[in-house]
Formats: sequence, C-alpha cells, structure tokens
Amino acid sequence: MSSCQLLTHRIRFFYYEPTSINCIDFNEKLGKLALLRRSVRKHNPTKNDMPSIIEIWNIKQKAWYLEQTIHEDPDQSNLLEAIAWSKSGRLFSCGLNSYLNEYDLSNGRIARSYCVNSDPAWCMTIDSDNELIAVGTEKGFITIFKMFDDCLQFEKSVPKNDNRILCLQWHHQDMDSTNLLLIAGSIDFVKIYSYRQGKCIDFIRIGNNRIVCWCLKVLKDFTIITGDSNGTVSFWNGKTVTLIQSYNSHRADVLTLCNSDDEDIVFAAGVDPTIVQFNRCHGPQITTWVCSHKRRPHNHDIRSMLINRNLLISGGIDSFLSQISINSNTYISYLTNLYQKCSFTTNEQNSFIGLMYDKFVQIWRLGDAETIDEFDSSSSSSPWSMVTRLKLSEKATKLLDIKSRKPIIAFDMNSEWIIYANYQTFKAIKWTEDKIKRIKILHDPISNISNIRLINDDYVVISYGHNFDIFKLDRFGIVLEYSGISYQQKRIVRILSTENRMIILTDDNNITVYDLNHSTYDSLYTITNFAHQRPCSLAINNRTKTLWLSFPNSMLIEYDLNNQRQCRTLMLNKFKSNENEESRSYNEHWTIKQIAFTKNNNSLLLANDNNIYMVNIKKQQMIKCDKYHHIIAMANIQHQKQQKCQNSNDNNDEDVDDGDCESKNIHNNDNNDDLVIVEITNQMIMASLPPSLLTKTYGVS
Repeated sequence: MSSCQLLTHRIRFFYYEPTSINCIDFNEKLGKLALLRRSVRKHNPTKNDMPSIIEIWNIKQKAWYLEQTIHEDPDQSNLLEAIAWSKSGRLFSCGLNSYLNEYDLSNGRIARSYCVNSDPAWCMTIDSDNELIAVGTEKGFITIFKMFDDCLQFEKSVPKNDNRILCLQWHHQDMDSTNLLLIAGSIDFVKIYSYRQGKCIDFIRIGNNRIVCWCLKVLKDFTIITGDSNGTVSFWNGKTVTLIQSYNSHRADVLTLCNSDDEDIVFAAGVDPTIVQFNRCHGPQITTWVCSHKRRPHNHDIRSMLINRNLLISGGIDSFLSQISINSNTYISYLTNLYQKCSFTTNEQNSFIGLMYDKFVQIWRLGDAETIDEFDSSSSSSPWSMVTRLKLSEKATKLLDIKSRKPIIAFDMNSEWIIYANYQTFKAIKWTEDKIKRIKILHDPISNISNIRLINDDYVVISYGHNFDIFKLDRFGIVLEYSGISYQQKRIVRILSTENRMIILTDDNNITVYDLNHSTYDSLYTITNFAHQRPCSLAINNRTKTLWLSFPNSMLIEYDLNNQRQCRTLMLNKFKSNENEESRSYNEHWTIKQIAFTKNNNSLLLANDNNIYMVNIKKQQMIKCDKYHHIIAMANIQHQKQQKCQNSNDNNDEDVDDGDCESKNIHNNDNNDDLVIVEITNQMIMASLPPSLLTKTYGVS
C-alpha cells in the first residue's frame, strides 16, 4: 500500500496571557455558567491593564463549551467584581466604577447601567422570589433595586455600615417569602438586616483586630457560615447569633464558600487553594460540623466556587475552570477558547502564522527542515508510532510586531492583509515580509466587533451583534460594500468562507449560506437541522466542498453545501478506539474544537483540549495521540512549494513531527497539506502566573 508523510509544524512559541476567574454564577434554567475574568499582571497593574471579560459557558451536557464572550470597553472600564443571574436568565454585574449593569446578551454588551450611591460596588446578591437585587459598596451602603421586565427601579438603602460591604446573601426567615432578611459581611462584623424594617436587627462579631469577612453562606435553618482573612471557617447560629463551631482550616484568607443542595456539605477555599470539605453530623440533641476531605485542583488562589447537582465548580488565578465530582477526587479543567487568537496563511514561498495577544499581533514565518525520505511503514499499524524529528534547515522567524494602544478582541490575516479590531473600531494593514502600510478605513467606527473573516484578497467580513458588514479591500482605502442582518436577527457566533460561499452560524444554532458571486450577497439557504444544540466547531473541506460540524454529544456531521443535504452522521463514541473505557469516558468531557482534513475523504483529524484523534470513517475507527498538551489551534495549510516540515530539540521554539500516514490512505503521488498545531504546556501556563502561596515542606529550608 502506498503511503506518505503527514508534515506537522508543532508550534510552542505562543505566549499564554492568563485571565483569572474572579466570580462564577450559574443559571439552572438555562444550564449556563457565567464567568467573570480579568487579566493577570505580575507587576503593578494599572486600570487600563485590567479590562473585564465575561464568558458564558453551556454546561447542560457532559462536555462543556464556551458559548459567548462579552468584552468591556476599556475607555469606560467597570473593574467588575461580581456577576449574577436572575431566575429568568437576565445577567447583572457590578464593579468599582459604582454602577450596576444589566447585559444585552443578544448583542454582547451592557444594555443599562444604574448608579449605586456613587462609590465602588464590591458584591451583589439576587432574591429571585421577590425580584430584588442588593449591592454592597465601599462606604458601607447597601442599595436595593426592584427588577421589572424592562428595567430596574431603586427600592431603598439600609443604614450605612462603618466599613465596606464585602459579601451579601438574602434569607427567607422561617421559609416565609415576606419575612426577608439580608446578611452582610464586613470587617469584624456580620450584620443581619430586615428588609421590611430597613435596618440592622442583629450582628455577629467575628473578630476585633480588623478581621475581614470575605465570604458567607446562609442555610435554610439560618446557620450562617463565614470565611475570613485568618483562614478560619466559622459556623454560627443566626437565630441566637452564637458560634457553633470554628475551624482554622486554611493557611491564608478564605475567599469563597459553597454548599450542596441538601445543605449537608460545605466547601471552603481561598488564597490557600486547598478545597476543604465540611460535613454536617446530626446528633440526638445538637448538630455539629466536621472537616472531612481536602482537594487541590488548583495551584493558585481560588476566587469562586459553586455546586451544580453533584459537581463542584471552581475557578481562580490559574485561569482554569474546574469541575470536581463531590463523590470522588477526579477533576476536569477547562481553558478558555484560544483558537481565535491564531491565524494561518501561505504564499508561494513560505507559510505564516499570526498570533493575537492583548495589545499586539505577531506574525511569524514558519521554518523549514531537510527533505524527507520515504518510510517503510509496514512494521506498524499505528499512524502515531512512525514519527521522526527532522533537523531544521531554517528556524521560525518573527517578522512583525503590530502594537495597539487598546486591547485587541478579534483579528484575521492572509498573505496580503492583516485586519484587527479593538472595542471601538477595526484597523487594516497591508503587509509583506519587508514592510507594512496602514490603510485608512473610509467608514464610521464600528464597536464591539466579535468576528473578522478575510475572503480571498479582496473582501473582509466583520460582525457585531446580529449585524455583519462586507468591506472592499483596496490600498487606497477600505470601503463598505454591503451591510446585512443575520437570520432572524440572532447574534452571529462564527463566520466561515469558501471561494464563493460565506457561512454564518447564529446564536439559535442555525447556519445561513450566502452567495459571494453577486454584489447583493443573497442568502441561498438556511440550515435549521441543528437547532437542537450548538455546533462546537465548524470546518470546510475545500476539496469536497462539504461542511463538517462537531457537537458536544460526540456527534460529527458532514453537510454537502452544493446539494444542500446531510451526507454523514457519525457518533464518535461508537467508534473503535485505542483508548480503554476509563480514558475514553474521561476524554468525553472535552468537546472537539478543531477539525483538519486529509486527501482521503474517509479520514480526518480531530482535536480537543488535550488530544488529537485520527478518524478512519470507513473502518469506524479512531486512534488517539496524547503526545500534545493544551492544543490551542490545529489547521491545514496549503502551498505550492515542495513540502517540508520541521522539528527541533527541546530548546527550540518550533517542533515539527513527521508521521507515517499509511492508515489515512493518502496517496503519495500528490502533494499533501502541512498540518500546524499550536499548543501550550502546563509549565508555560505556570510561568505566566504570579507566585502562589508558599508551602513549607518538611526537611526543606
């Protein structure tokens, strides 16, 4: 059987910019998780260095995936500290700019803002039964708003506290929705306010030496649990305001608490990233709490936790979103999607990669290696067992650093153009390896851009909310060619293109195909077959003109764009695999995020966060390669030059593996696409983070 080599550029010079998870909230009705992220800076961060990002994750199924990212206007920084869902699915936030914000999720921006006593807001809590929002501020005020369908209305403020309010929670006394209490944590005190009376009716003194109550939880039996700056978790009787038990469970501040649905289990964590579990013990006369298990899924501060059924969800400084089964110590960690930070292109001579960072874009020319001799692959049936490292004849070279004064939120590139956007507008650069030239945008600024897609060398598509604009690229200026609105005016999630087709995925999971051959850009048809769930990744096979989609339930679909029909439906969890059952079940927690193709229509490559799979469709077989780490992006690159690939030793920036492809049935009488894989390692992530809490090890000074 004839065989050929799969030429793989293994990129490891992507610098990871961590974003800490500062707050988490879950909406059970929608099955969505909201994360509040902020950039992590090691030294002296300024206000402009700390824009907030809100991510919306769908966690309905076993495999979680990121649905939406909401960026903040850096010129109107909110310095967000808390986010919360209402029962009906409205999202709110508050921050140090003294405003309470409500979001328009369909357009990915703040819809309305309400001033909170003109001082920084640290925390908020929502009572869904009475539709009330309480916000705690720096000067000790608690401001309460009433929720209506189209707005919020100021309700009342309770008497000023002596110190800042750092945590809040509503409580229905005696399960009576009209007898509403508000419990507030501050410095040295926890105070109990009556909503009806509008005043403090009792207090708990947690210390007398500026002890900070960072977090609290109130159970249905009016047990108040506090976590403070001494690393102490305390259990209080709210009715008698007396201490039940206290545990000095952590070596530093306790920042977050959460409890199970039956309220028999409580978890605590903070600057000391050990998650400590407390269990309720029901005695004949009294109820006590005991410290039982300890877990450590994070290496840095844990800022927020919550429980969804039997899963403990946590996040913190290390930027990982983790889920832990309450009944075991197995944990799953997710990184935010970074594929939009990479773009690939080629010309007749070289291949290039563009990398998007917070305030600059880098362009690299990929390296070359010595020519490859044919392998004798008959000795092995595994496509990953025949791998050789090639000696580099030319290393990867950084060509350009394009800097921006404001954070970059989207970009795309090809061999002639680089288009990137900040929150207020987008910019265009015409480039070669020798020089760059900024091209003027002959159009009003467009804010909150979510997608940029270059179409050949002539046009660029830009989407914002449910709108998209097509611009004509010209060295004398970028002009608007066409403006359109998505199908049913839903938020645009993703844009893909072929030579004569543009494909738009919207928030209602419908896919619309547009004709690029006519200046009217007519909508040819809309695919509504997939409305039951969101595709996690999309890719177009340019050889067969088919669209491939992956879904969180391990389903893979091939759709014929020309004939408007579904060609194949594959259930990957039914395929034979070289994984054992335990490993396979574990890896199903990650969705397929990248799809790459070979010349053989019966084989393709898939990638999730941690593994690459070679799929043989005809044999219904998939083979896992676990030699990679956190996979950022995987893509085919096509060029006309003689195919080469590169790899380097551990000290080089770029690795390139050459693997035998006999199992893919790729004929060696044609040139094959190179494959580019961008990855980061755990060591690279840890190196980008600030120092963690020091741990004293016995026998080590």
